[in-house]
Amino acid sequence: MAKKVVGYSEFNRKDGGTCRVITVSEPYSSRQKSRGAIGLKCEDIFLPDDCTLAVTEKDIGREVEVDYEISSGRAYVVGVAYADANAKK
Repeated sequence: MAKKVVGYSEFNRKDGGTCRVITVSEPYSSRQKSRGAIGLKCEDIFLPDDCTLAVTEKDIGREVEVDYEISSGRAYVVGVAYADANAKK
């Protein structure tokens, strides 16, 4: 499913670093729709410190691809890239 950027925010962490969060939306899956879901679902994705994804107002509406890694039963974001960045190569 395609995730689209609908917002972003940055804030300072207690350790002095910057925390970056993108808010994305995507359609519900067929299974979720069959259980009564309507519209789009939104989620906040905390970007890892080594993520170089730049987000500005002009990026609202762009599709992103998010790569996850599972460790000890938890999913961690290991990479985020704009879907159209691959097409420009």
